[in-house]
Amino acid sequence: MSATNIMIVGGGHMGSAIAFGLKRSSADMSITVVETDPTRRASIASAGISTQEELPNPLIDDVIILAIPPQAFLRFSESNAHIEQYTGVIISAMAGVRIWELTARLKSAQVYRTIPNLPCGINEGMTILVAAPRITLASIIVVNELLSKLGNLLAVKDEAQLDSATALVGGGPAYIAYFAEAFTEYAVASGFDRSSAASITLQILRGSTATLE
Repeated sequence: MSATNIMIVGGGHMGSAIAFGLKRSSADMSITVVETDPTRRASIASAGISTQEELPNPLIDDVIILAIPPQAFLRFSESNAHIEQYTGVIISAMAGVRIWELTARLKSAQVYRTIPNLPCGINEGMTILVAAPRITLASIIVVNELLSKLGNLLAVKDEAQLDSATALVGGGPAYIAYFAEAFTEYAVASGFDRSSAASITLQILRGSTATLE
């Protein structure tokens, strides 16, 4: 089993990061982002990624990634009956929408719930994954190969861990950015110009990361 097309539903921050990361990893990968906002569609299309305003009928070997706001899932599934009947691989990147909620609305047994983060857009992301009970080996191979292109991938068996991952993984880059901003401001307050302060901060973060590794 191999994906013929990746359909990403939602072109917001996370959806576009996934699209950009996949495009960076494989320029010839067939990716379509479904997004209703024309400005977002234009931004994504400028990176050479196909966009659609509405979800087309997927082929059985396509992979659908749901990156819409969690509160929009019910309305989306009700207005797109063809996704409810789709039996191929469906990956959710919607925080808080549990496996049972997904499988209750979707016919497919090949459902995966993930918590990715924005560095997926530069192939340095961290993604936590949990699978529905009746997945096949073929879909596992496809999903692992696909999501590993975005950075590190960790599969867990306990879905409750994804609740913690929402803050740790999803919010982690924002925490680091906040620390970096504070560190830079301290350097500026200590007499360094802003450019030098930013350079100091970034190199300390790089060096510390390399040391930890």
